[in-house]
Amino acid sequence: MESAIIDNENKDQDHGNSSKVRTDLLEYMTRNDGSVLCKLCGEILQSRTHWYRHKYKAHAMPPLNPAPLFQCEQCLVFFKSRKGYIGHLASRHSEVLADSSPVLTNSQAEALAKQAQTQTEESDNQENQADWEERRTREEKLVADIIDRVRRECEAQGSGGPARRGYTRRTTVMHT
Repeated sequence: MESAIIDNENKDQDHGNSSKVRTDLLEYMTRNDGSVLCKLCGEILQSRTHWYRHKYKAHAMPPLNPAPLFQCEQCLVFFKSRKGYIGHLASRHSEVLADSSPVLTNSQAEALAKQAQTQTEESDNQENQADWEERRTREEKLVADIIDRVRRECEAQGSGGPARRGYTRRTTVMHT
């Protein structure tokens, strides 16, 4: 009886240690009022959700090769994509664009890109069509050869000759 009580106490201690180990691995500490303390910088945040957002904003490593940014020369605004930059130029600085060298609008740029893509797709499709036709003729020849070989084997066995059409199921004869 005493050994069972001691075993239960040891289990409780083991469970307590494992929960301590788990909290040691976390990068935050939950406080009694529900707020969270960041172990990396000591900042107190409202909740784990806020801590998670804080972790990736304050402690995340910046990417090694960030994407190039596009900057407007007139108002010095940055854009992540060329499409956004061109749209900005067309909507905000269209009067400047009328005097300078022509810049493609989004729809014009998309149309040119689509045209170039369809040209490459057409050449690829022609090559794929030729490959497909060649593969198909090889497969048809292979199937014809297999059918011819099976027909010759059947004729050699003398099971009905060339007049036989199709295949019949073998009937099993039970010996009684």
